Amino acid sequence: MAKITAVRCIRTRHDGSWVIVKVMTDQDGLYGIGSASDIYQPGAVVSIIEELLAPVLIGRDAGQIEDLWQTMYTSGYWRNGSTLHTAMGGIR
Repeated sequence: MAKITAVRCIRTRHDGSWVIVKVMTDQDGLYGIGSASDIYQPGAVVSIIEELLAPVLIGRDAGQIEDLWQTMYTSGYWRNGSTLHTAMGGIR
């Protein structure tokens, strides 16, 4: 199975409020793209993805979606927040 090698955030729009997430794998040409937009806190979403979620996802099997979701959901101290869920939605 493909392993996750990197998670990148790309901020778009004139104010940087639309966050595109690219999840790269160790297989050439196999990657995922998602949208993690939060009009009010795009910087917080990017920070959660790059500092909290990416380190726990790198090296994991990209096909184990339920395991990845559980890992992301329980990786932070504060759970169930809208910003965390926005970040998770961009990765899934």
